[in-house]
Amino acid sequence: MHQEDAAKVLVDTSVWIDFLHGKATAQRMHSLLDTNRVLVHDFVEAELRVGQINKDRESFFRHLQNQPRANAIAVADLIDFVERKSLYGSGRSFIDIALFSLECPLPGTGGIDCTITA
Repeated sequence: MHQEDAAKVLVDTSVWIDFLHGKATAQRMHSLLDTNRVLVHDFVEAELRVGQINKDRESFFRHLQNQPRANAIAVADLIDFVERKSLYGSGRSFIDIALFSLECPLPGTGGIDCTITA
């Protein structure tokens, strides 16, 4: 399988934070980044930007902006998705649900691993 054919992985904020802190739980990130398989969602970048990323902040966000982007869903459509799927009271954040709502596979990405884990 060629690199460009490999499935893309939408990385959640918590995984990025673990990766930046060098935690073993995010070890797979090195491989994903090296093979250009990471997808970034605007909401995840926004969460990272309001966090305390101080070390090499400019370099990190420049690199993040060069990663492939996940499609976004309009907020009105996302609210409808929450209601249709009865996701209220599920304990998930609005951003988690936004990431979960993405179509799988996304056209041209070779697929996306969109499983939400606790």
